[in-house]
Amino acid sequence: MHVMRYLLDKGADPNKPAHSGHHPLHHAAKHGRDEAARLLLSRGASIDVTYIGLTPLHFAAGYGMIGVMKVLLEHHADPNKVSEEGSTPLTEALHGTDSGVPESTSLKCVKLLVEAGADVNSANSETPLVIATRYGLTDCVKYLLKVGADPNITHIVFLVTAII
Repeated sequence: MHVMRYLLDKGADPNKPAHSGHHPLHHAAKHGRDEAARLLLSRGASIDVTYIGLTPLHFAAGYGMIGVMKVLLEHHADPNKVSEEGSTPLTEALHGTDSGVPESTSLKCVKLLVEAGADVNSANSETPLVIATRYGLTDCVKYLLKVGADPNITHIVFLVTAII
């Protein structure tokens, strides 16, 4: 953190991507670096910058980094930003369970995103309810239904509903 602050003080660009294409804010989001995200944003980092179509909020949600999600949402990150593949931060939060994020953490991410205005019926490729059902995320399914997810929206890719 001290090194980052020093480099920014010496003129480092908070929006310059690494050779991999990740921007510093993506890195902070993926690794749960709340204070680094806050510092980068205070120095002009772009909140909805994309890497392979994903914003830092997509990364934070997909890796279950609740603290960074809060920082990003405080700075008006778009909870409904759609990636090139059709994912939103909400769908990334659910997909994260397939990579080892516990359902309880995913549910916290989902709740945070819904409170920030995420669309529970977004159907860019598949709805959040379809994803939660596919992964057997019972608590997430219950919550999504409670906040208005429609179980009858057809999954665009396979033309199925959440009950299949």
